[in-house]
Amino acid sequence: MASEKPAVSGVAKYLARQILSRKEAPILSGVSRYLAIQAISAKNAPKASGVAKYMEKQAVLPAASGVSKYMAKKIISARENLARV
Repeated sequence: MASEKPAVSGVAKYLARQILSRKEAPILSGVSRYLAIQAISAKNAPKASGVAKYMEKQAVLPAASGVSKYMAKKIISARENLARV
């Protein structure tokens, strides 16, 4: 009986697997982990609707000035006057 190996406990098996998995796993820097997490979250993010995309584009566009509004009204009234004639 002295020549038999002692039974390996579940904890010892677990620790052995953890040591092996750490050796196989690539070492990642903090930046690469951050980028990996961001890529995963970008895939899981809901898609923007058409209305949301439109509103984003409108927020970027500059607001019309008073002069441009005035010129637009003049152009519209000139077209209407030409259509009447």
